[in-house]
Amino acid sequence: MGHTIDSEAMPETGIRRLLKLYRGLNDLANNLWPMPEQAMDSIIDATGVIARAIADTPATTKSDVADKFRFLAELIDDPAGASSLEYEVLAHALASLSVWNKEDEHERAILAIRRTLGEVATV
Repeated sequence: MGHTIDSEAMPETGIRRLLKLYRGLNDLANNLWPMPEQAMDSIIDATGVIARAIADTPATTKSDVADKFRFLAELIDDPAGASSLEYEVLAHALASLSVWNKEDEHERAILAIRRTLGEVATV
């Protein structure tokens, strides 16, 4: 289930679902070992595929942007060590945040113009 606004559930985005899958695979790898080497290799490979998908999936909502930063934090905090994706995910997350901030600025400017025009029309 996604976030709620006025008690109505918002659908989860693709990035959020991928992030849940990534966490689940990490939990499997960390909490169920020892296990057969081939099984562990498969889980680790799947985790890498999901991590790459999270890194490559464009953020289309503000929640996606936040999830990119959450994923980055998990990569940084991973006890297995540094990930080759850290800087790439950081770059994607910052670029996505920049896009959303520009759109917010644009919307605020339009609202200010509308308010000004409304005030002028009432004079």
